[in-house]
Amino acid sequence: MRIAEVQGAPRERVADARVSLARAVWAARGDREAALAIAEEAAAAYRAAGAVRANFLAELESWMREVSARPAPRRVEAESRALRRFNS
Repeated sequence: MRIAEVQGAPRERVADARVSLARAVWAARGDREAALAIAEEAAAAYRAAGAVRANFLAELESWMREVSARPAPRRVEAESRALRRFNS
């Protein structure tokens, strides 16, 4: 994302990558605060784009409300054991 920003990629394209990152952070780590912060950056870019990205914004805001309302995903125990072995 940073490379795309430095190279002058359209904000909307960088926002698309941020949405993917926010979803991955939520799914992999259950880190609501980080996921929503990343998603909010994307939402701001979609708002600035206006009608061109209105559908994307509506979908993202819906996802953000869902994430805010539900508990963090549970990590699979086997995955946790594998990570502990890897980090040892």
